[in-house]
Amino acid sequence: MIFLDGSRELIERRLVARHGHFMKASMLDSRFADLERPAPDEPVTTVSIDATPAEIVDDILRVALGRSTSPP
Repeated sequence: MIFLDGSRELIERRLVARHGHFMKASMLDSRFADLERPAPDEPVTTVSIDATPAEIVDDILRVALGRSTSPP
């Protein structure tokens, strides 16, 4: 399992930048209140979302799946 981790501030900035999306910034606090972070003993890889989407995917492939993202 991959846990995409980001600060409330980062997620709020990205959420406010979206136009026409159903998720409103006012809903963010309730989402964080309900969030259950993985326990240390759970087999979860945590990946920061403080990067571009392409960098996040590269991190997932490299760290969680053990794949190189560089061309052969």
